[in-house]
Amino acid sequence: MELQGFLAGPSLAFVAVMAMSVWHFLGYQVVILLAGLQAIPKEYYEAAELDGASFFQKHRLITWPLLSPTTFFLFTLGLIGAFQVFTQVYVLTPTGGVLQDTLTLAFYLYNKGFRDSDFSYASAIAMVTFLVILVLTLVQRRLLEKRVNYEI
Repeated sequence: MELQGFLAGPSLAFVAVMAMSVWHFLGYQVVILLAGLQAIPKEYYEAAELDGASFFQKHRLITWPLLSPTTFFLFTLGLIGAFQVFTQVYVLTPTGGVLQDTLTLAFYLYNKGFRDSDFSYASAIAMVTFLVILVLTLVQRRLLEKRVNYEI
């Protein structure tokens, strides 16, 4: 019963926007992760095998620590990209949804600037959005960069 309520009504439009956003960014993130994986020297895995490390130990102690700069980069870009979701909303629900349930900050900025011709308010929204993204990125950097291992 509860699942039926989740899939019914206006919330389904936002679920579709989220699914399209994940699909949109997935290819880029996979390519970046693949590049990070290929940058890990094979000698580390060979040395771990000689020491008797299991498959899970190799990935927990070699792969994940050496992928930490890549995942930190992708987390930062994901945070910035979450505030800039516009195309998915514009393509799926050009009016912002039935009850404005798919209205994002970037789409609201677009509506104020280009539909309502209120460019000063749209500029203020853009500046506040920039400041929020900047503060959140700096906080994320301060909190997560301690766990990033840049040495190979």
